[in-house]
Amino acid sequence: MPIIAFLLFNGGIFIAYLPAVFRATAGAGWPRELGQIALLALAYFFWSQVIAQPPAHCRLSHLGRVVYLFISSAQLRILGVILGFASAPYYPVPLVDQQIAAGILMVPGVLTDLVVLSVCLYLWLGQGGQSLNRTFLISSVEARKREAREFGLGLQREEET
Repeated sequence: MPIIAFLLFNGGIFIAYLPAVFRATAGAGWPRELGQIALLALAYFFWSQVIAQPPAHCRLSHLGRVVYLFISSAQLRILGVILGFASAPYYPVPLVDQQIAAGILMVPGVLTDLVVLSVCLYLWLGQGGQSLNRTFLISSVEARKREAREFGLGLQREEET
Protein backbone atom coordinates (compact mmCIF):
# COMPACT_ATOMS: atom_id res chain seq x y z
CA MET A 1 0.00 0.00 0.00
CA PRO A 2 2.75 2.55 0.79
CA ILE A 3 4.35 2.05 -2.64
CA ILE A 4 1.01 2.60 -4.38
CA ALA A 5 0.38 5.76 -2.31
CA PHE A 6 3.89 7.01 -3.07
CA LEU A 7 3.58 6.45 -6.83
CA LEU A 8 0.06 7.89 -7.08
CA PHE A 9 0.85 11.02 -5.06
CA ASN A 10 4.15 11.85 -6.74
CA GLY A 11 2.77 10.94 -10.16
CA GLY A 12 -0.28 13.12 -9.52
CA ILE A 13 1.93 16.08 -8.58
CA PHE A 14 4.00 15.73 -11.75
CA ILE A 15 0.88 15.35 -13.89
CA ALA A 16 -0.68 18.45 -12.28
CA TYR A 17 2.40 20.47 -13.27
CA LEU A 18 2.42 19.36 -16.92
CA PRO A 19 1.73 22.51 -18.97
CA ALA A 20 -1.32 21.05 -20.77
CA VAL A 21 -2.91 19.84 -17.52
CA PHE A 22 -2.02 23.08 -15.76
CA ARG A 23 -3.70 25.14 -18.51
CA ALA A 24 -6.80 22.95 -18.36
CA THR A 25 -7.13 23.35 -14.59
CA ALA A 26 -6.00 26.99 -14.31
CA GLY A 27 -9.41 28.57 -14.98
CA ALA A 28 -12.51 28.42 -12.84
CA GLY A 29 -14.84 25.49 -13.34
CA TRP A 30 -15.16 21.78 -12.80
CA PRO A 31 -11.70 20.81 -14.20
CA ARG A 32 -10.05 22.93 -11.51
CA GLU A 33 -12.32 21.58 -8.77
CA LEU A 34 -11.75 17.99 -9.89
CA GLY A 35 -7.98 18.53 -9.98
CA GLN A 36 -7.96 20.01 -6.47
CA ILE A 37 -10.11 17.21 -5.05
CA ALA A 38 -7.89 14.60 -6.71
CA LEU A 39 -4.72 16.16 -5.28
CA LEU A 40 -6.31 16.40 -1.83
CA ALA A 41 -7.34 12.72 -1.92
CA LEU A 42 -3.89 11.65 -3.12
CA ALA A 43 -2.24 13.76 -0.41
CA TYR A 44 -4.42 12.14 2.28
CA PHE A 45 -3.56 8.69 0.95
CA PHE A 46 0.16 9.58 0.85
CA TRP A 47 0.33 11.08 4.36
CA SER A 48 -1.77 8.30 5.90
CA GLN A 49 1.21 6.04 5.23
CA VAL A 50 3.38 8.26 7.46
CA ILE A 51 1.02 9.61 10.12
CA ALA A 52 -1.12 7.03 11.92
CA GLN A 53 -4.87 7.45 11.56
CA PRO A 54 -6.30 5.75 14.67
CA PRO A 55 -7.50 3.06 14.98
CA ALA A 56 -5.36 2.07 11.98
CA HIS A 57 -1.58 1.86 12.31
CA CYS A 58 1.10 2.82 9.81
CA ARG A 59 2.45 -0.04 7.76
CA LEU A 60 5.86 1.59 7.48
CA SER A 61 8.47 1.40 10.21
CA HIS A 62 9.96 4.67 11.43
CA LEU A 63 12.99 4.15 9.19
CA GLY A 64 10.68 3.30 6.28
CA ARG A 65 8.83 6.57 6.86
CA VAL A 66 12.11 8.49 6.79
CA VAL A 67 13.09 6.93 3.45
CA TYR A 68 9.55 7.39 2.07
CA LEU A 69 9.52 11.11 2.90
CA PHE A 70 13.12 11.71 1.85
CA ILE A 71 12.61 10.27 -1.63
CA SER A 72 9.30 12.06 -2.11
CA SER A 73 10.80 15.33 -0.92
CA ALA A 74 13.73 14.93 -3.30
CA GLN A 75 11.37 14.48 -6.23
CA LEU A 76 9.47 17.65 -5.33
CA ARG A 77 12.75 19.55 -5.03
CA ILE A 78 13.72 18.39 -8.53
CA LEU A 79 10.40 19.72 -9.85
CA GLY A 80 11.04 23.01 -8.03
CA VAL A 81 14.51 23.30 -9.56
CA ILE A 82 13.17 22.60 -13.06
CA LEU A 83 10.50 25.29 -12.69
CA GLY A 84 12.73 27.77 -10.87
CA PHE A 85 15.71 27.67 -13.22
CA ALA A 86 13.78 27.52 -16.48
CA SER A 87 14.87 30.10 -19.03
CA ALA A 88 11.33 30.45 -20.41
CA PRO A 89 7.96 30.00 -18.70
CA TYR A 90 6.22 26.64 -19.06
CA TYR A 91 2.84 28.19 -18.27
CA PRO A 92 0.94 31.25 -19.51
CA VAL A 93 2.38 33.40 -16.71
CA PRO A 94 5.42 35.64 -16.47
CA LEU A 95 8.67 33.78 -15.81
CA VAL A 96 9.13 35.55 -12.47
CA ASP A 97 5.75 34.21 -11.27
CA GLN A 98 6.83 30.68 -12.20
CA GLN A 99 10.09 31.17 -10.29
CA ILE A 100 8.25 32.46 -7.22
CA ALA A 101 5.91 29.46 -7.41
CA ALA A 102 8.96 27.17 -7.56
CA GLY A 103 10.34 28.85 -4.44
CA ILE A 104 7.02 28.34 -2.66
CA LEU A 105 7.03 24.70 -3.76
CA MET A 106 10.54 24.20 -2.41
CA VAL A 107 10.74 26.20 0.83
CA PRO A 108 7.42 25.62 2.68
CA GLY A 109 7.20 22.14 1.20
CA VAL A 110 10.63 21.18 2.47
CA LEU A 111 9.84 22.62 5.91
CA THR A 112 6.75 20.41 6.25
CA ASP A 113 8.71 17.37 5.14
CA LEU A 114 11.60 18.29 7.43
CA VAL A 115 9.36 18.50 10.51
CA VAL A 116 7.70 15.13 9.91
CA LEU A 117 10.98 13.55 8.76
CA SER A 118 12.70 14.76 11.96
CA VAL A 119 9.94 13.30 14.15
CA CYS A 120 10.12 9.95 12.34
CA LEU A 121 13.92 9.92 12.60
CA TYR A 122 13.74 10.78 16.31
CA LEU A 123 11.23 7.97 16.93
CA TRP A 124 13.35 5.51 14.94
CA LEU A 125 16.49 6.41 16.88
CA GLY A 126 14.52 6.19 20.13
CA GLN A 127 13.43 2.65 19.27
CA GLY A 128 17.05 1.55 19.09
CA GLY A 129 17.74 3.10 22.47
CA GLN A 130 14.71 1.41 24.00
CA SER A 131 15.86 -2.01 22.86
CA LEU A 132 19.32 -1.30 24.28
CA ASN A 133 17.76 -0.14 27.54
CA ARG A 134 15.60 -3.27 27.69
CA THR A 135 18.65 -5.45 27.05
CA PHE A 136 20.63 -3.61 29.72
CA LEU A 137 17.72 -3.77 32.17
CA ILE A 138 17.20 -7.49 31.60
CA SER A 139 20.91 -8.23 31.94
CA SER A 140 21.20 -6.13 35.10
CA VAL A 141 18.15 -7.84 36.64
CA GLU A 142 19.64 -11.22 35.77
CA ALA A 143 22.94 -10.15 37.35
CA ARG A 144 21.17 -9.02 40.52
CA LYS A 145 19.31 -12.33 40.77
CA ARG A 146 22.57 -14.21 40.31
CA GLU A 147 24.27 -12.09 42.99
CA ALA A 148 21.34 -12.65 45.34
CA ARG A 149 21.54 -16.42 44.80
CA GLU A 150 25.30 -16.41 45.34
CA PHE A 151 24.97 -14.21 48.42
CA GLY A 152 22.18 -16.43 49.74
CA LEU A 153 24.30 -19.54 49.20
CA GLY A 154 27.21 -17.86 50.94
CA LEU A 155 25.06 -17.10 53.99
CA GLN A 156 23.76 -20.68 54.10
CA ARG A 157 27.34 -22.04 54.03
CA GLU A 158 28.36 -19.76 56.90
CA GLU A 159 25.34 -20.90 58.95
CA GLU A 160 26.26 -24.56 58.37
CA THR A 161 29.77 -24.10 59.79
